[in-house]
Amino acid sequence: MILQGEPPMLRTISRDQGLDELTEKVAIIIPTLNEEPSVGSVIDSVPVNDLLEHGFRTYIYVIDGLSVDHTREIAAQKGAQLVTEKKPGKGAAIQTAFRVIDADYLIVVDGDDTYPISAALEMLRLLQTHDVVIGSRFKGFIDPEAMTRLNVVGNKLLTLFARVLFNDNISDVCTGLWGFRRDAINCLKLHARGFEIEVDIRRDRP
Repeated sequence: MILQGEPPMLRTISRDQGLDELTEKVAIIIPTLNEEPSVGSVIDSVPVNDLLEHGFRTYIYVIDGLSVDHTREIAAQKGAQLVTEKKPGKGAAIQTAFRVIDADYLIVVDGDDTYPISAALEMLRLLQTHDVVIGSRFKGFIDPEAMTRLNVVGNKLLTLFARVLFNDNISDVCTGLWGFRRDAINCLKLHARGFEIEVDIRRDRP
């Protein structure tokens, strides 16, 4: 694992507002692998100033799995802190992020720009009274081009299986948008290295 860059305590702070007044830190974690077309847009969509106005210091981390395109260069240009993960798989990237990043709240969002990280403030409001917040594509609006019919059917079947297996009312087991309180992450014992990490988190959450 290689850590590069400076954490972006982003982007504007009013003259009347000092960092010492901001007591809670939020880490936006973006796992990537060859996300050159979209990673910049995801970083730009983080509502840093809105979060700052509500008392949250926001840091953006790109956890990159050895991309061979310009993902890392774009992330650095956008001011994100770059963590290079040598082990393959999204699960490995998320486990590394959970281990090395210290924050009061951690929000994980896929780097392909299919999830609205602009909802971060709403997620943080929910995290005031919940340990984990999960974004669901099936409880909201899905762009017609975002998922194929086969993907929709497959996801719903996996979700049904997870609901039966874990006796839980989850609506989107393969979501790529999660929010966690730090103490909830400390309770997780994750093992999955690939995209099955979402099921692993769901099974092992507090």
